[in-house]
Amino acid sequence: MVSVRLVDSSDSPEEQPIRPIPEMMFAEGEEPVGVRVLTYLSSGAINRIFNALEEEEVQIIQKSAFGKTLEIVDKP
Repeated sequence: MVSVRLVDSSDSPEEQPIRPIPEMMFAEGEEPVGVRVLTYLSSGAINRIFNALEEEEVQIIQKSAFGKTLEIVDKP
């Protein structure tokens, strides 16, 4: 088996600077209100995905563990 690195990095974590966590995860005016969200997805992206789904697909998602994600579509 061959071992290959996809990214060059040092072997020592001390050599890597610790980057701060971003202060803002959503674009200004795109922040969902009153719902807990996965901050690595923008509400605009969720809206576009939702609008591309068939009604049956939406119902399947609403009944799953991901159903709360679709609540973002209805939030300002």
